[in-house]
Amino acid sequence: MESKNRVLSEFERTQEPPKCIRTHHSIDIAEFERKVRGYDEELSRNLYAGDAFIIRNVVSPSILERMKRETIAWGKRTAEEYQPMLVGSRDYHQSITPGSEAHQLIKIKPVRHSYFFFRWNDDPVGTFKHGNHIWGLIKMLGGFDYDSFTKDFSNDHPIDRAQMAHYPPGEGLLAKHNDPYHNQKAILGVYLSKHGEDFDEGGIYFMDKDNKEVFLEDRIERGDALIAYPTITHGVATVDPHKDADWETDRGRWFLGLYTNDSNAKTERKTSSLAEAK
Repeated sequence: MESKNRVLSEFERTQEPPKCIRTHHSIDIAEFERKVRGYDEELSRNLYAGDAFIIRNVVSPSILERMKRETIAWGKRTAEEYQPMLVGSRDYHQSITPGSEAHQLIKIKPVRHSYFFFRWNDDPVGTFKHGNHIWGLIKMLGGFDYDSFTKDFSNDHPIDRAQMAHYPPGEGLLAKHNDPYHNQKAILGVYLSKHGEDFDEGGIYFMDKDNKEVFLEDRIERGDALIAYPTITHGVATVDPHKDADWETDRGRWFLGLYTNDSNAKTERKTSSLAEAK
């Protein structure tokens, strides 16, 4: 499908994708939507230059709190397992602990409790209901249709998968990595937790041109989204590293991750990769 964002397409055709964050911006969801629907050149230019965007007021904090409670309850009544990225797979959840089989198999070494949901199931906690709008705008920003990948599911096509992720205090983290950008032109997370209240240390960071970590978590409010071009090196520093690990608490770092992935049926499947050491 030909991209509808010709500015971004031209950058991708003629310039190397960004590896470092340049700066960050704060923008309200209404203004962001106006710029996306107008294929604003400045927005596309800044995204590809390495800028991150905190998008304000994407989902009501009260809705997100209810989603978190329902996710925890859903996990307690559902056995942990793994399901592949294939049409018809069940929603599932995993506690990815250090040294576990899942931790060893996943390239970017997350330590978190991940709850995954697919579009063809019944959306038990509302990840698609409440995430669809910002996700659709990100698809438009990338040159796709607002409703791309939301119907006519096929293992030959990209697959939307939503994740409710809990990074528990004492251990929750994600290794420094880069994400693929062929299906989605921005990493996208909606934040359920607040730095300084739900946890005190750690959280998402991006690497700058001086190879320094730039933390943005303390600037994000509950209900905000954060986006950046996927190739920018980023990770999640250990959440409250000086505390004892606690996988039963609802405290810690929570976010709703929305990403469009290659199916496991694809021969040359592109996935996230560990960032090269400098």
